[in-house]
Amino acid sequence: MEGALVSAATGALKPVLGKLATLMANEYKRLKGIRKEIESLTRELAAMEAFLFKMSEVENNDVQDKAWMEEVRELSYDIEDNLDDFMAHVGDKSAKSDGFMDKIKNLLARTKARHQIAKAIENLKKQVNEVSERRARYRADDATSNTKNAVIDHRALAIFEDVSNLVGIDGPKHELIQLFTQETRSESRQQQPKVISIVGFGGLGKTTLANQVFQEHKGQFDCHAFVSVSRNPDMVKVLRNILAQVKGYSSSTEDIPALITEISNFLANKRYYMHCVEDHVIEKKMLIRRWIAEGFIRKKDRYTIYEVAEMCFNELINRSLIQPDLSDHLSDLTFEDEVKYCRVHDTVLDFIVSKSIEYNFVTIVGVPGINSDPRNKVRRLSLQNDSEIPKGLVLSNVRSLNVFGQDVKIPSVLDFKHLRVLCSEDYGQLEDHHFTDICNLLHLKCLRLKDVRIRKVPGEISKLQYLETLEIYARNHCTPTEIPATICRLGRLVHLHAYGCTMPDEISGMQTLQVLEGIDASIQSTTFAHQLGELTNLRKLEIYFYEEVEEMESSICKLLREGNLHSLRITFEMGANKFFKSLPSQCRLQEFVIKGYSSFPMRLLSSFVNLQKLSIEIYQLYGPAIEQKDADILGDLPNLRYLSVRCLKRYVETAIITAIEAHPNHPTFKMFDPSEVDEYC
Repeated sequence: MEGALVSAATGALKPVLGKLATLMANEYKRLKGIRKEIESLTRELAAMEAFLFKMSEVENNDVQDKAWMEEVRELSYDIEDNLDDFMAHVGDKSAKSDGFMDKIKNLLARTKARHQIAKAIENLKKQVNEVSERRARYRADDATSNTKNAVIDHRALAIFEDVSNLVGIDGPKHELIQLFTQETRSESRQQQPKVISIVGFGGLGKTTLANQVFQEHKGQFDCHAFVSVSRNPDMVKVLRNILAQVKGYSSSTEDIPALITEISNFLANKRYYMHCVEDHVIEKKMLIRRWIAEGFIRKKDRYTIYEVAEMCFNELINRSLIQPDLSDHLSDLTFEDEVKYCRVHDTVLDFIVSKSIEYNFVTIVGVPGINSDPRNKVRRLSLQNDSEIPKGLVLSNVRSLNVFGQDVKIPSVLDFKHLRVLCSEDYGQLEDHHFTDICNLLHLKCLRLKDVRIRKVPGEISKLQYLETLEIYARNHCTPTEIPATICRLGRLVHLHAYGCTMPDEISGMQTLQVLEGIDASIQSTTFAHQLGELTNLRKLEIYFYEEVEEMESSICKLLREGNLHSLRITFEMGANKFFKSLPSQCRLQEFVIKGYSSFPMRLLSSFVNLQKLSIEIYQLYGPAIEQKDADILGDLPNLRYLSVRCLKRYVETAIITAIEAHPNHPTFKMFDPSEVDEYC
């Protein structure tokens, strides 16, 4: 947790120290001439880091301390940019040396880069010495901060699940219910919409109270919705969310009047129930990937870097700095013990924004009332609400760019030469020529492009040798986005989400890949389908079947049999009983989510002896989604802990409930009937 907690206060000092150690390793042994300079610089920066860490634990630092801390933080970012520039040029393996002259050119370029880093190290040491001289000593009052590896404290989750457990809230709850009951009776006579407002300071539990009353009384209405509305809401998203909850499915239109009309028409002559709360849902896995790409998380002991990041996330929940969102989202299932989404309370958000501006941690553009000092170097930039970058901002030092909104105006991405993270949410203006420029951002580690119009990812993507996460959500599903074969040269790529994209044929070399999501089997080549089975390091696979693809099915079976696959999510439109003819006798799969439109033969699951979490979503109108004779198969899954079933409840016999009750683990059983939107079992 320490690495993530102090990053805002200590800047980039921690990753800088790691990179200086790399410079002294064998990989850069030709830097002997400046080895002593690097060692001296490392010792000085280590002392600075220790000092800044202590100072970050001290409340109410004086003006002199704050000024010095800011100077050191800014210097650390500049040092890291210099080191990354050098490593990117020396370590570039994207270009193939086809001939003697190419090899000579590469050698000369690397020699030049080594001379440049030598001069840069001397200059950086001079700057550090100047800073040190201005601060004669590094000393602060002792302050300690104890942290430990954390899992989610379920007592913390209970705060958000059951309002009756909160001290002093019974009175307001009873008053609200009484008021609600009166309004309901009045409404039944007058047939007029009624509004009940819950008002109070941040942190009092308004959202928790509203949600509890909502859950208790939603069954009295024909339809209902629980919607989050931020201070500067994206009205298209809000209206789509309401429509999805009351109607069962959303709309692709972005026309606000049309959405309002559709909702109004559907709610005509219906009794409906809705509370709006002021916060925004954040996806955990993308948040964690951004942390990793920014260098906030460091590997620890026997844990992977992602596991360490999850511990930090859980610690934030345990400290109530973020709130878990345990609701099932339309596109993602949440099992009983998982938190896949979170929220930040508005009071906590205000504090975070205040501290971020104080430390020059982020520059926010487009939010009324939030203004950053234009004299500061911009390190992280968030563009919101169709905003435009103010004139005079220097963008060459920006390491994280987040764009929210359809009409945000951004300059050429070539201005962001030190960018590590680029996330575009629903920015529909991104086209092919923009992606060509993105391929020149050599430091990029995380790239997320949602709702894009790109027809083809350029072959130059192979330049992004530090890229670890690539997420592309294509807007035009009729014309898929083409991903080139050069993506296979990305030797650090771990996570790939390619929704609405065609993959290259030759993918067997992508052995660093651990997560592959959003794959439409019907638009992939036979070669890709066959080579998918060679990616034995895959831990998570999400795939859509709109028609039967035998080669793809064979590859999945091979991954289950020989690979390291732990999570498999499949959506199919053909009959599930035609999907798999057989499955391997044993596999390591721990999580299985299957969605479709006809019954699922559970007998195929008997080999999933390591399965812990099972979700079955069947949307057929007639006949049982799960055959009664197959229910006993659940007893053959010794590690099963959670079972979620979504189907027409009247076709699920009591046998499946009996099988769950007889299971030695007594798995948590959750059922959702799409035809009974008010009911959960």
